Amino acid sequence: SFEFLNGMSVRTASARIDPPVQQVAFFDVDGTLAKSNVVYPFVIIRLANLHFFVKLFWVPFFALKCIFYILLDQYDRKLFNKLFYQNYAGHDTAEKTVMANRVHKEYMHPRVFEGARQHIAQLQEQGVRVVFVTGSLDFLVEPLAQELGADAVIAAKLEEHDGKFTGNLDGPAISNEHKAVAMRRYAQESNLDLAHCQAYGDSYADLAMLEAVGSPFVVR
Repeated sequence: SFEFLNGMSVRTASARIDPPVQQVAFFDVDGTLAKSNVVYPFVIIRLANLHFFVKLFWVPFFALKCIFYILLDQYDRKLFNKLFYQNYAGHDTAEKTVMANRVHKEYMHPRVFEGARQHIAQLQEQGVRVVFVTGSLDFLVEPLAQELGADAVIAAKLEEHDGKFTGNLDGPAISNEHKAVAMRRYAQESNLDLAHCQAYGDSYADLAMLEAVGSPFVVR
């Protein structure tokens, strides 16, 4: 379900008529727009390229690694993202579109909350721009952004070299305070006042982005 806790402050009405203010709604993705995480997309991509017998060994091995990732994520989300994305090292960058479409079809599309779809559509009807702010990889989020009509995506980006992913992030992990930093940069470049903007998140890692706007919403 899509429930909100509105933290918007009340302002006194003014007799002066101001010009329309451009509003933007910033959305976290995993847990806010969809019942998803950053781990399963990689599993889908990896399994698609493994032979059957190799899968028999890889799956239990990776399951053990996931225990470590879960514990690390609870301790430090940014460090988790940095270490987890090293799993992409060696993958062909030319396959980005194929990987993204597979992940979207098999995983992301079926997991989008219907309430999220409806709420985004309502905002767009009101002329509010929609921007995704996520720790997920940019190319994997792109199909979802296209489906829901997002105006922009602020996401993690992998470093590329000689047609391969190096496994290193190209820039900081988009989590915690870096979400707010990225939003402020976007607002400056787009001439926006974040005091007139909205943000939607579901976890402690979204706290900074919620605090950065005038109208924060906690999604449960």
